[in-house]
This record gives sequence, C-alpha cells and structure tokens, in this order.
Amino acid sequence: MYSISREYAFCAAHRLEGHPKCGRLHGHNYVVTIALEGEPDSQGMILDYADLDKTVKPLIEAMDHRYLVSVSNYTAGDLYAAAAIYKGHAYVLWVEASTAECLAKMLALAVREGLTEHHPKATITTVIVTVQETPKSKATYREEVSE
Repeated sequence: MYSISREYAFCAAHRLEGHPKCGRLHGHNYVVTIALEGEPDSQGMILDYADLDKTVKPLIEAMDHRYLVSVSNYTAGDLYAAAAIYKGHAYVLWVEASTAECLAKMLALAVREGLTEHHPKATITTVIVTVQETPKSKATYREEVSE
C-alpha cells in the first residue's frame, strides 16, 4: 500500500457556540493535509498531484478569508454569521460545528466524492484529512473509499 499527501493552507474566522473561550469570534491560519492511500497506476502514481489540486483547491479557496458558519452558529442566531452571510463574507458549513474534527470529516467526504466522480479509475482506498488550527493542535479523519 502506498500513500501520497499534499498540504493546503487558508485563513478563516470561526466561533464555537457555547464554548467559554472559542465561543468568541477568532481566526486561524489553517493547514490542511490531504493524504491518499492506494495502489499506483500503470504510470506509477496513485493520483497526479495536479488532479488532486483540481478537487481540493476550489474547496480551500471557498473557505479562505471567510467566516466559517456552522449549523450551530446559524441556528443560535449568531449575529456575526448573519452579517457575514448577508455581505458574502461567510462560507456556510453544513456541519454541526466548525471544529477541526468536523472540518476534517467534511473535507474528506468532499475529496472522496470529487475523486470518485472525476477519477473513477484511480485505485484509492483511503482518504485521510488532517486539519491543523495551530502549530500544536490538529484533528484527523479517515474515510474508506468503497469500490
């Protein structure tokens, strides 16, 4: 089994409803690592990095310099979220919270879906996404790719 990985970065604001510290609006310089496990094709590659970029970069660019609004922000009547959405400065996440864990899972599912749709012949068995919020804190999610 082989693996490849690529890093992406973006800056964004968020807040976690009900958290004593992280409930305040704040931001991170996120580093996202996308790793793929699988078997190389006839050219010796699991997937061309340019093809991975075509799937991942639009997701990263959509969140860059935005307020990441989660379901809990929206349903709590977050005034920051309402203003950011109105001004077009938000990226609405269809996840419960904008934690590193939820972001990692959301991105893993999106990458798996994109690769399955656009590169069906790739022999990728696992998508692994790590979202790093600070130099000392990160979360990882693994998504098995069904054949």
